[in-house]
Amino acid sequence: MVADQSRHALLPSTLKDEDSRLLRENNSLKADIGYWKSCHQRALEREEALKKELQDAKARIKYLTRQLYEKKTEKSKEKRESEKKNADKKKRNRGQQPDRPDPGRRDQDHLPQQEENYDLPESEKFCLSCGLPFVEMPDTEDSEVIETQEVRGYTRKIRPWCQAQSKHSEIPRRFQASQQSSF
Repeated sequence: MVADQSRHALLPSTLKDEDSRLLRENNSLKADIGYWKSCHQRALEREEALKKELQDAKARIKYLTRQLYEKKTEKSKEKRESEKKNADKKKRNRGQQPDRPDPGRRDQDHLPQQEENYDLPESEKFCLSCGLPFVEMPDTEDSEVIETQEVRGYTRKIRPWCQAQSKHSEIPRRFQASQQSSF
């Protein structure tokens, strides 16, 4: 029994040593739990990111494969609905259309006007056959020329002096002064 008592006496000190050793190991393992949990969390996040990247890559490959190998729309014989609607209409040529009015002349009233009058020389104001003077006519054949001068546009109204033979002449002829300057 003495041996058993000595054994029991040794037991509490051994148990205390063992207990303290187990407590230290337990604390060490608890500290490692946080480290391993964070490593596991990072691995899961990395795995999710790689799965998403793989999914995007597969979608891109599928799109490019479809673009490369599928039937091309430009070569297809079947027209889309929008093209069918446009095909029903008659194709129009470019430019001025036959069913539309001409665009008309541009209004140049904002430009300043210079009036130039041309007259026949005094020696030509008589009829060559009878020698009577010409009669002045009220209507003239005016023309307008748009010119630029010092990068400023203006309208030049040309009003030639017009005369006709006197009334006694059998063939009425019109005489008009010629312009002195060329365009």
